[in-house]
Amino acid sequence: ITHLPPSLRGLMLAGFAAAYMSTMATQINLGASYLINDFYRRFLRKDRDEKHYVAASRVATVFVTVLAMVASLYMQSIEGAWKFLISIGAGAGLVFILRWFWWRINAWSEVSAMSAAAVSSLFLQSRWAGGVVELLRGVDPLLPAGALDAKDPHGFAWLMLLTTAFTTVVWLTVTFLTPPEPREKLREFFLRVRPSAAGWKPVLVP
Repeated sequence: ITHLPPSLRGLMLAGFAAAYMSTMATQINLGASYLINDFYRRFLRKDRDEKHYVAASRVATVFVTVLAMVASLYMQSIEGAWKFLISIGAGAGLVFILRWFWWRINAWSEVSAMSAAAVSSLFLQSRWAGGVVELLRGVDPLLPAGALDAKDPHGFAWLMLLTTAFTTVVWLTVTFLTPPEPREKLREFFLRVRPSAAGWKPVLVP
């Protein structure tokens, strides 16, 4: 901003504010949409009218906003925010990729992956993870005692490895314990998207 002429500095600040508000609004609406359309409407309340879902969406929007405010209190930098998001999503990315290549992935695979990643990551960064960290210190003596700290390179590396491993075990277990999506839906998806047939052969067989 200091390199701009005075007549453009206000415009630059207004642009920053507009980009910030646009991003915030997008993420809040996106989070509420996931909660209502992909989870609440699909698994909890399948037969309610649109008025009910609109009201639920308003509640979800407030919930996501409050949750974001609470999370922001614990973030000291942009780097810390990115590491937090990466850590709570570690392991879930494999599910999002494999759903295009493997017919067996279902909705519960994704739900369990996201839940397991968030729970395990938050646990490993809490004071209750002291026993796990002490075991890891036997392998990595440079690892500080206490909870895994994302600011420490060793702590962040172990956090990612353990979260990814735990998440992978959870979503694979859930995938094989839950029924697959209906064959008609899977065939319709394959014909529309045309992914690699290697992981879709059971669906393509008449």
